[in-house]
Amino acid sequence: MAALSRIFRNVFKVLALLLVIVLMVWSGLALNHRVNEYKKCVALPNGLLIGQAALFDPKNYLWQPNIVLKLPNGAALIPGYVGWFDFSKTTVYGHIEIKNNPERDIAFVYRADTGLIFHTDEPERYEMLKNEAGPLLWVSGKELRQSHGRGLTGTYYKEIERPTYDGPSCDLHLFP
Repeated sequence: MAALSRIFRNVFKVLALLLVIVLMVWSGLALNHRVNEYKKCVALPNGLLIGQAALFDPKNYLWQPNIVLKLPNGAALIPGYVGWFDFSKTTVYGHIEIKNNPERDIAFVYRADTGLIFHTDEPERYEMLKNEAGPLLWVSGKELRQSHGRGLTGTYYKEIERPTYDGPSCDLHLFP
């Protein structure tokens, strides 16, 4: 009876070990898939990218995607939620939405040679850069077309979910 009990105990240990190994392999595959999905980016003609802010965001407990404008090195240009944006071949501009207080939305403009300018800080320069932006565009595969006032999240998912998507891969930070 003791030998039979020892056999069952050993079989149970082996099955538990196999279960742990299977769960670890499955977790690794799931994490690898998530990393590959989150590394997808949409390239804008002015060098900026649209992509995921980070792999894990402790502030985002619902695991909703946090799509941001990114610099070519993978750092977020603006870590907040950009409600809408427009872009041309040289410039990106839009609004950062402040939760629960739309009166406090912050207008911004970015151009590689001038950097990020906020309307509240430099209104004249903001207007000048916005007026110099040129025709507004939107990304459609490899084509650029004219557009106005698109959201980052919609633009991002519209592009990466195309069956022919072959956009760039972004550097992805573990945490924002």
